Amino acid sequence: MPADSRPLDDDTQIGAWEEQYDVIGAGEDDLARMITFVQWQVLRAAMPVRRTAQHPETGPIPIAAAHAFDAVQVLLGVVVAASRDAAVSGDTDTLVAQADRLRDARASLENTIGNTDALLNMLDSVDL
Repeated sequence: MPADSRPLDDDTQIGAWEEQYDVIGAGEDDLARMITFVQWQVLRAAMPVRRTAQHPETGPIPIAAAHAFDAVQVLLGVVVAASRDAAVSGDTDTLVAQADRLRDARASLENTIGNTDALLNMLDSVDL
């Protein structure tokens, strides 16, 4: 955590990400492997948030964050499944097959907004 909290310029951050991709064997042309790795990183970050959100006393914001993580997970999965090749080549069958997953991501984002609005409404009710 202390290393990640230090301000880094863009080139240094990009270099660190490239090193991670090198470790997993993903070259610049292996979009699916790169996105799958990012998806795994998001999953690791999401787990403690999801656990925290299960406790009623945490309120709507951890729940909103958990829904946002869910949406990101689904969207990254769509990228891997539909890959840019399907979009570029016009492979509509592959893209159409992702419609339900995109709807799931949208629902998670709507839940994120709903939970965020719940806290804002509570704050508005006490004139903050």
